[in-house]
Amino acid sequence: MREDAEGIEGIEVVGRTLDEAVQKGLEHLGLRRDQVRLEVIADGTRSLFGFRAGPVRVRLIPKSGGAAAEEAEKARPATNADEEADLAYRILCELLRRMKVRARVTVERATAEQPLRLNIVGKDLGSLIGRRGETLSAMQFLLRLMVSHQLERWVGLLLDVNDYRRRREESLQRLALRMAELAVQTGQIQELEPMPPAERRLIHVTLRDFAGVRTESRGEGEGRRVLIIPTRAAF
Repeated sequence: MREDAEGIEGIEVVGRTLDEAVQKGLEHLGLRRDQVRLEVIADGTRSLFGFRAGPVRVRLIPKSGGAAAEEAEKARPATNADEEADLAYRILCELLRRMKVRARVTVERATAEQPLRLNIVGKDLGSLIGRRGETLSAMQFLLRLMVSHQLERWVGLLLDVNDYRRRREESLQRLALRMAELAVQTGQIQELEPMPPAERRLIHVTLRDFAGVRTESRGEGEGRRVLIIPTRAAF
């Protein structure tokens, strides 16, 4: 096992669990969890069905800004969120190992704004995304199911590959705003391409407060799409 290492990019820490490694790093840096950026480094030896797991290695990188390192606070106790993140990370790493996919996994703990998020990072991972993100959605569903089953409670989480979902969401938001402006300017309904439910929901939410348009979904199955409808005639 490598010794803990500290450098200009933060500190790398080894622990038996994700929470233990994070706590160890925070104590070493004298920072709170919200004062660092966490990167979990996969080592391919995680357990899936209760077999003994290998060590967890994480890198804690202090966030920029002097206020982040001013004071240290007492270590926070383990929470359900820690347990969920630890288990989801180990299960995902084991799935990737069994699929013979060489990649690492980063973890973003759940917040008030978003659920637990795991991002698979590596090269040539397009096969994990699939057409229109279908493979990624299937993997996300499977991971949610396995984590929820082992913890005996429903766990919401997001799975991403090289930030594909994040980039896609940003692209869809820009598209929605552009098409809404066009609908207002022309007075004509703008029909978007067919999208899966999560992407259609993002369009609806993005334009919920956009003055001059309303949205609705039409169509069946894979052909279901969002229409952006002007609520007043163009001048």
